[in-house]
Amino acid sequence: MNNTAFGTGAKKNSRTEVARQGFVAMMEGRAEIVGGDAATKRTAIEHRFLPETYKAARHATKAKPRPQH
Repeated sequence: MNNTAFGTGAKKNSRTEVARQGFVAMMEGRAEIVGGDAATKRTAIEHRFLPETYKAARHATKAKPRPQH
């Protein structure tokens, strides 16, 4: 996956921040949470309304290996 859009150069949420958000949610008794930044949370909301076929095609495009330079 290193040579895909998900690879090592891709922006990722802070593991520490996601863990903190999850811990706080657990202590508040919440059963579900979307951890991460605002963009991640927007994507989660958006995905509730998109068809599975569209999401699968978008993921396939991002997971496709990029040419090596």
